[in-house]
Amino acid sequence: MERKWNLVEVDGRIVVPFDWRDPKPGGSNLGRAEFQVCLKFNGRERSSEFWVYPVQTRIDDYWHYINGDIFFALNAYQGLDDPKTWMARWCKEHKTITLSVYSPSHAKYLVIDWHGLEFWKTNPYTEATYLTSDPPA
Repeated sequence: MERKWNLVEVDGRIVVPFDWRDPKPGGSNLGRAEFQVCLKFNGRERSSEFWVYPVQTRIDDYWHYINGDIFFALNAYQGLDDPKTWMARWCKEHKTITLSVYSPSHAKYLVIDWHGLEFWKTNPYTEATYLTSDPPA
């Protein structure tokens, strides 16, 4: 069965809950969560937009962030290990570089905003900002 993807446009910030390791035991275990990040650059060699695709998860959404100049970084907080980038290659679809990023162990939330990707153990923002574009008050 082919996977159906749902595009989510992000303008601001989005908090995405996920399982860092698939909880389902046995042969259908997906392993550690991974995210493919395609970074598009403008003429000033700054990231101008990016796409994030979940891999080895049961999430069917993927995210597109475009909001001017982006200071892209990969970060982890609350005592989590740094996310690991283990592969870089060419993305034919977006005609740019794509990075394979492993989630830190025990991460439960992915935050996508103009800083790039952040991993957290607990939701750093209120439930009112969950899946919205509004920054927290």
